[in-house]
Amino acid sequence: PPPRQSLPAVTAPVTLNAGGRPALLAALPLVQGDGQPYGVLAEILQAEPRGGAAALRQLAGLLEKQALFRSGPGGVLLITSAEDGEGKSLATAALAATFCHYQRSVLILDCHTTAPGLHRYYPGSERHSSAAASLSQLRYGQSHLYVMPAHDVPAHDTSRLLDGYRAWMDRARREVDWIILDGPSILKNFTDVAPLAPLATDVLVVHDPHRASPAQLRAAMTLLQPMMSATALRGLLHNRHTATTSAPA
Repeated sequence: PPPRQSLPAVTAPVTLNAGGRPALLAALPLVQGDGQPYGVLAEILQAEPRGGAAALRQLAGLLEKQALFRSGPGGVLLITSAEDGEGKSLATAALAATFCHYQRSVLILDCHTTAPGLHRYYPGSERHSSAAASLSQLRYGQSHLYVMPAHDVPAHDTSRLLDGYRAWMDRARREVDWIILDGPSILKNFTDVAPLAPLATDVLVVHDPHRASPAQLRAAMTLLQPMMSATALRGLLHNRHTATTSAPA
């Protein structure tokens, strides 16, 4: 494979500001897309001002630097939000693509079993299955990306789901740099997202002010913070309202 490229040098993240609010790490621009989730993803990966490529590089570099402070490259990243529809799956898909561009290997797990949508950003990945026997069966084309959708996962058995996530994470840690969990929203699906938080080395909260108010964001953080490591919260990814009705969150 091509040599690994260096992501932009960034300062260490400050996770909370003086008011206790997560720090804003990056902002994604308003995009039009073509009415399809993969079109939105393609546009968000374009260079500024049309897309958010530089913001995504900055965010990926920040996460890598934090990983080096911790113990080494990579980690387990949980992406969540206060409310549904704020752009969690878009952020997951875009950040995974950014890491892969710099020759990092990434496994993304769709953990929103009641409303799965991550596979729509990567056409063809709906053929992948949680019953795959090996990581190679989840590989997306010839890329460094591995996609596990949730369309065939039984959403009713929470303990079985969590055991499955842990098993895949244990298998993948030796083979990929980053594992990204596309989690449910906090306020409407807290019982689903709470067990994921302790598994994460890094937590990123996507915020769309058109979908969640400051009060809702504060309420979500109040619920989430006791569930995760005290050092896991990285901050907010601001996602402007995506101008499409087709792209899932």
